[in-house]
Amino acid sequence: DNSLIRFKYSLYYNWGLRCFKEFRNEEALEYFIKSLSYCKNRANIIPTVNSILILMTKLNYSKNELRKYYLIGEKYSSFCRENDLLIFKYFRFKLNNSRYYRKYAQEKLIPTLTNVRSKVEILLFFYEDLYKL
Repeated sequence: DNSLIRFKYSLYYNWGLRCFKEFRNEEALEYFIKSLSYCKNRANIIPTVNSILILMTKLNYSKNELRKYYLIGEKYSSFCRENDLLIFKYFRFKLNNSRYYRKYAQEKLIPTLTNVRSKVEILLFFYEDLYKL
């Protein structure tokens, strides 16, 4: 039903979020990519792209594949909330091979996310990404 198409973004995003919280990463990534294709609100692009970038990093995708979604998000970075922009900037530094991404995560990102209860899984990702062997 075409009149219900406006709900597809929310539906796929929430399914992706649920799978992410249950550590079903491949399935979550599929839902987030689908949700991005239905996203009409510019403020929702960056949180969706952040989720895609986090999952692709966890699943060891190449930097070229990550960069594809990063460039999509770059166009919308001025429309998002500050916490979402902080996460997006982490990938900006990391994908541009800046060593600053580690310091940025430790000094700005992790302290900010520590106080946001709904972002525990994302905070865990940053600890994993920074300290993986």
